[in-house]
Formats: sequence, structure tokens, C-alpha cells
Amino acid sequence: MAQRLEVSQTQRQTLKLTQSMQQSLLILQKNAVELDEYLKEQCDINPLLEVRSNFEKNEADFSRISNNTHFDLYTSLNEQIADRKLTARQQKILKKLVCNVDSNGYLHIDHGAFCSENELSTEELCRSISILQTMEPLGVGAESIRQCLLIQADADRKAPVKTSVLIKEHYHQFLNQDWSRLKIELSISQPELNTIINYLATLSLRPGNPDGEQVRQIVPDLIFSTFAGHSELRINVAGDFQLAFDDSSVKGMNEQIDQATLAYISRGKRDVRELQDALVQRRETLLSLGEQIVKRQFDYLCGKQDYVDRFTMTELANKLHIDVSTVSRGLAGKYIRTDHGIIALTNLCSGRTAELNEVTLGHVEQLVRQIVDDEDKHHPLSDAKIQARLAAEGNAVSRRLVTKIRSKLGIKSSTRRKTT
Repeated sequence: MAQRLEVSQTQRQTLKLTQSMQQSLLILQKNAVELDEYLKEQCDINPLLEVRSNFEKNEADFSRISNNTHFDLYTSLNEQIADRKLTARQQKILKKLVCNVDSNGYLHIDHGAFCSENELSTEELCRSISILQTMEPLGVGAESIRQCLLIQADADRKAPVKTSVLIKEHYHQFLNQDWSRLKIELSISQPELNTIINYLATLSLRPGNPDGEQVRQIVPDLIFSTFAGHSELRINVAGDFQLAFDDSSVKGMNEQIDQATLAYISRGKRDVRELQDALVQRRETLLSLGEQIVKRQFDYLCGKQDYVDRFTMTELANKLHIDVSTVSRGLAGKYIRTDHGIIALTNLCSGRTAELNEVTLGHVEQLVRQIVDDEDKHHPLSDAKIQARLAAEGNAVSRRLVTKIRSKLGIKSSTRRKTT
């Protein structure tokens, strides 16, 4: 069989990203915490790079959030504060107390110093702490494990008789497992004591972190605030970085610098410029994305409505005339701080590109009913967890709306739904 050699020519269009373009995309995808780590690594690689930021200085202002996306303690507490009929002063005090609650839900303050700093009386502080301790999840705001257990037991009508008395008056005997003395002091039988002990084992020692997840700190990239009828969206200065070329090591050199050193300095300057350009582009992209999201979700962010409007990444990309992958990178892992709490940008702009049904109250009511019907009756879901379940199914609503729906449906709170 004869063999033939043929030569053919085809034309194919490909897109190759330059190193600077790749770096810009990488930087856009990082949130403020990740960007801080990345820039520190770049400083190690390029000694001529100097990073200036307020990242460390504003550490006390960072907002904390659990790695577990199903529960956000700090947003939940702030929403509950907003829901209560409190004076502006009471709300202000409670929000400051929330800032001193650790990831497990415990309050850590020096009462005297806190009163002095905030011009409070001891009685006013105690009243505020008492209000905090009535919030969900029960046990939050406690200043000790003992108090945490007592808060939960006092709120539970089905708690075994004398459980609260044991915690209040005989806690140390309980810790020392002095069962004989406990039976005498409480005038109860061994089976009754066993019932109390088994009940205490069901209470949470970490009410703020019910699933035992590690808690990390985040820095919202955007801040949206309203005041006196005006609104403002801005980049969070705590996560905004400024770069400079550090030539201090070069200044001391002799004017006669060899070519290799000159080339090294030139590359260092070029790398700094490229990083600067990437940071500027990241800042502009985040603001553009944020402006469109705030425009669409304005009523939700201002607390005027309890659900987010339908808004897909594709719609957002079309409005800004950019690729949807750029939108995805820009929103991933980013948060916006509002007057009503901290919200993930992805919760305000769905990643779905298919047809979505608009969130309606009737639909959400059905979902809430179904979630409660399917829950573990021994470990019922709090309103914050129901909210998270709804969000996971693409129905982003506020915890406040969940509470209203639950009350409308005649569903009791999680503590009253619990069965032993």
C-alpha cells in the first residue's frame, strides 16, 4: 500500500496570560487576610518591597466568624440586639459587650474597667449582661462554665428538678464527684441524681460554637454604612495595602554598581510596580462589584426588607461588562460590613446562572416548616441555624424574618422544642 506524506495547516486562537495578568487574577481572588499573607511572602522574595497597611493596627476591630458556614455567632447576636425593643444606649452597650464575647460564646471583661471606659454604673452593666444572656444560643454571654450551664438549665422548663440548685449551691461537689454528699444536700435519690447528671451532659459548654469548629478572624473588604439619610460604600482601610520601593539598602552603595546588581534592582522595581497595579485593579474591581450589589440589595442592607433580591453573577458580570469568572473571583471569600452585621458577598449575589424562583414568604414558610419537622428533636435548630439551612438552599433571608415566620406558624423557640 502506497504511503503519502501530507502537510496541512490549521488556525487556532488561544489566549495566553502574561505573568502580570496572572498575578492580578490571583490577588483579586484573595480576601484581606489572605492578601496580607501573600504580600508578606512577596516581601521575603523581594527585599526591595515595602508594604504599608493598617492591618495589624486595626486588629482589635476585626470581625470574627466561624469556619462553619452554618452559624455566625456575631451576626446573630447583633441581629437579635436590633430586634429587641431597646434604647439606643442599651443597644450601644450590648454591641460593645458582643465584641468581648469569644468564639465559644463566653464574655470576657473587667467589670470595673468596662464601666469606667463606657461611663456606666455597675447596675447598668449587670442589666445589659442579663439581656445578653437571654439571647440565642442559650448560654452565650456567660462569664464561666458554671454560669453557662445555669443559664441553659434555668431556661429549660423540662430540666430535672433541683438541677439549678445543684449548679448554684453545690457546683464544686459536682466537679469533685462527691455523689454521696450531693444526695444528702439535695435530698434526692441516686436515680434522681443520675437524671440530673445525664441532663447536664446534654448542655453545651461552647454555646457560641456548637459544632466545635475552629474560629478564625476575618476582615471585611467592604464597609457599607448609612447615616442621616445618606449611604456610603468604601474599602475597609484595615485591609487596604500600600506598596513602596524600599531603596534604603541601595542608597548606601557606591555609584559604581555592576550590571548584575543594576539588573536585580530593575527587576525589583518592576515587580513592585506590577504589584501596585494589581492592588489598584483589585480595589477598583471590588468597589465596582460592591456598588452594583448595594444598588440591587439596598433595601435588604438597610434593613427595610428581610430577603435579598434575585441577582446572579451573570447579571452582575453583564452590568460591568466583565467575565463571570472575574465576578466569581472578586466575590469569593469576601465580606461586607453593614449596620446590621457582616454578610458574605456571595450571599448577596448567587452563583447560580440558571432560572431562579424569587424568594416569597409563602415559599420560605413551607421550607421553615419542613426544616423544623425534619430536625433532631433532641437537638432542635436555632433560628440562626434555620437561616443557614435556607441560605444553603439558595434562599438568603435574615434571621429576623425566620423568627417572624416561626412565630407566625406557631412554632416554639429551639429551647422549648427540645425533648429529653
